Formats: sequence, C-alpha cells, structure tokens
Amino acid sequence: MTLDINTAKALLAVIKTSDASRELDRVQVSAGACLVPPSLTPSRRHVATNGYVLLVVEQAATGVDEGSGTYSLEDLKEYVSSKGYSTLTDRSDDYGKFPDWEQCMPSTSSAVENAGLSAKYLKMLVDIGRFLKVGDTWKVSFDGQLGPTVWEPQELGDFTRVSFIIMPIRLD
Repeated sequence: MTLDINTAKALLAVIKTSDASRELDRVQVSAGACLVPPSLTPSRRHVATNGYVLLVVEQAATGVDEGSGTYSLEDLKEYVSSKGYSTLTDRSDDYGKFPDWEQCMPSTSSAVENAGLSAKYLKMLVDIGRFLKVGDTWKVSFDGQLGPTVWEPQELGDFTRVSFIIMPIRLD
C-alpha cells in the first residue's frame, strides 16, 4: 500500500508524542470500505491518536491500491525519512483491534465557560495544517466543559474530511 507522504507526516506528528503505550504507537488506515456522507464516495480513512489528541483524515479512494492496515510508529518514521519509498508493513496481526476512536467524536456540542488546552497540541495543529496543506485557519467546536474540542480546517484541500480532536485540560 502507498501512503501520501504529507499525510504520513501529519499522522507521525500525532503518534510520535505517545507515552510509548503499545495501544497508541500506531496508525490505522481503512480504505475502500469507508463511506463519506452525504455523497457516499468510497474513501481512504487515516486515524492516529496518542491518547490526548486524535487525527482523522479522509481522502477519496483512488483505485487499485486501496489496502487497509495498522502501521507502527517505527515503520511510519522510516517511511517519512525515506520520503515515501520504504514499504509499509501491515501490523494488524501484531496489534489486534485498533481502539474504537469513533467514541471520541461528539454527537452534540454545547457552550462552555472555560476550556484549557495544551499549547503543544495547538502547535501540533499548526504542523498538521502545514503537512496536509489545508491552511492555518481552523474552526473549533466544543462538547461541554470537559468534552473534546473538534478542530476542522476551513479549507480541505485534497481531503474530504480532516478532524483534529484535543482533549481539554481540567482547569480547577
């Protein structure tokens, strides 16, 4: 399977900050079977998390090379350093089931009075925007005082969806 080098850089920006938990030092790519509402266009979905942030990137499927899999931090580092020329090996058998990241996606949003966000994750947001070439203007929605903040770029570029979730920090 091939992976766009800029998308790989964005995914790596998230997982390289993991606390080395085996659960979180990998990314998941689901391709071909994903459907993106409302157009129901087949797409490739990339998901990375380090436990504090979650990045979901979706692109329209491009055809034959639409494999799915789970890729390790080390494989992704090698892939990025090779500028996309090394081979990514599916590690799904090594890791088992990827965490159910869709549970983190809020279904509603509500106004909040205070929300604390770590500056290092906002810096990560800037880096992800640069890697994906989606610009530096992001809209944010809140899901209660201790719920996640969901950031989405104003411009999607080559993507059908880009969502970056930051878990807030308790301020009291």
